[in-house]
Amino acid sequence: MCVLKNKIVLITRSGNQSPKEIQMLRKQGAFVIPFPTIEATPIEDFSEIDEEINRLAEFDYLIFTSINSVEYFLDRLKFLKSFIPDKVNVICVGSKTLNYCRSENITVSMVPEEFSAKGILDSFIKTDLVNKSILIPGSAISRDELSKGLKAAGASVTSIPVYNIAIPDGDSIVDEINFIKENHPHIFIFTSPSSFRNYLLLMRIDNVSEYFKNSLTIPIGYTTKDELNNYFVKSDLIPDEFTVEGCVKILIQSYSNSVN
Repeated sequence: MCVLKNKIVLITRSGNQSPKEIQMLRKQGAFVIPFPTIEATPIEDFSEIDEEINRLAEFDYLIFTSINSVEYFLDRLKFLKSFIPDKVNVICVGSKTLNYCRSENITVSMVPEEFSAKGILDSFIKTDLVNKSILIPGSAISRDELSKGLKAAGASVTSIPVYNIAIPDGDSIVDEINFIKENHPHIFIFTSPSSFRNYLLLMRIDNVSEYFKNSLTIPIGYTTKDELNNYFVKSDLIPDEFTVEGCVKILIQSYSNSVN
């Protein structure tokens, strides 16, 4: 039985970022709108990242929180003809980040059970981080929750921007915007706080809570949920695994339970 038949589901990702998840939804009868609200772009000034790469052997841990963080960090690493020393423990957030690291022949020491800053901090509970040195490459607008937590545990933390987050040009997704205006989605899957905020900008939404009041919203994790709450938007479901696939699974499960 197609439990999502005739439901319009919007995901704030491009089609080539989540092909598996889109197929899962379509198998359940959903009409899926891939709607990318975030565009990753290279930073303009490489001086900070170059400085940290040149002293990479001084770090005990290297934490990648997304595929973008790996991709842009490695681009610069390769440009400088450098490498990740064996002594550096690499930590990945999420299965897709792990798989990307493996595709680049990077040995990963740890993947937290919960794909979030809290998950990383929980993974370090039994580890003495006093005087340990940690490097976290990320976006120019990365939240400092992880950095603060690690510093509180005694670690020396260096967070560096390796890419920028921008809002896509509306002209590139004008067809999608027009379709959404005429066919309000029943279900929204938001993949980050930025993806939610950029959606509001792209769609020029003023009364946010009113716009979403008759739709089901699924944030990818608690940080995104908090951002929705800031706009008085209710989060209807939270996935067990903080991935797009986790969002899709809990959506299908919820509708299956309601049918049964």
